[in-house]
Amino acid sequence: MHELVVLPVAVADLEAALDWYEQRSRQAMARFAQETETALAETAQSPHRFPAWDEQHQYYLLRRFPYYVAYRLRSGRVEIVAIRHAARL
Repeated sequence: MHELVVLPVAVADLEAALDWYEQRSRQAMARFAQETETALAETAQSPHRFPAWDEQHQYYLLRRFPYYVAYRLRSGRVEIVAIRHAARL
């Protein structure tokens, strides 16, 4: 398992998405939070198995929500650089 680092911009992305879902449904927010946690864990576990975005980045597309987690590998750790709506891919 690789060390996982979530950059501040990605934390802000996640907080904004959680706020959006919470305003609509606490259940949806909880499901989104759980799926995001799964994405982070799977990315840390097997970062090479997900598609490339460009030469430096890869992404994990959430299964039940229109969001992706963008990351890069640096010095043996996984750096989460964004958690964004898929329309912004």
